[in-house]
Amino acid sequence: MECSASHNQNVSIDDEIFVSGVNKRTPESFRTLYSSLDKPLIRFSNKYLNCTPDAEDVVHDVFIQFWQSKYTFSDIKSIRSFLFTATKNKTINYLKRKRRVVNNIDFLEFEAAEERPASFFDFSYEIKSMFETSLGQLPEQCEKIMKSFKEGLNSIEIAIRYKLAPSTVRAQKRRGIKLIRAFFSSRLSSQLSSRYL
Repeated sequence: MECSASHNQNVSIDDEIFVSGVNKRTPESFRTLYSSLDKPLIRFSNKYLNCTPDAEDVVHDVFIQFWQSKYTFSDIKSIRSFLFTATKNKTINYLKRKRRVVNNIDFLEFEAAEERPASFFDFSYEIKSMFETSLGQLPEQCEKIMKSFKEGLNSIEIAIRYKLAPSTVRAQKRRGIKLIRAFFSSRLSSQLSSRYL
């Protein structure tokens, strides 16, 4: 299966050897390809994800799937084009999957209802109620950002919504998590003590 592109008549012998090595999936060609394109691909993915570790995971998966595939290429340009397209598609799929996970939490809890004792739902409701209360006690900007994450938006979408820098969104998220943890630490321990001790 060949991914064709217009062949440059001035391609060097070294380039031809490299492309041949990629098509044969030699380890040396893989190392050369990875070292030359990993950082550009991570930056590209990170424009969508705004999370470098997630972008690194995406690109890592792209290279693994690429190397396990049977695609062959006619030149370096077609290899580069293939990898950028694959990274874009995988990044978009990652965002969609992440959004579905957030949106389906309540459904998954309901689906597992038969496996849980009735007392679970009272306790689960209390936890959710405490979480909503904790959100309401956050500073105004922090509350808006945390609620947006709860909706399933990512840092870039929230930054656009509120006309903020992505770094501000991330900082407010860290602040929100810290404050919510502190709220739960003080409230949850007393709730558990009164219920089970």
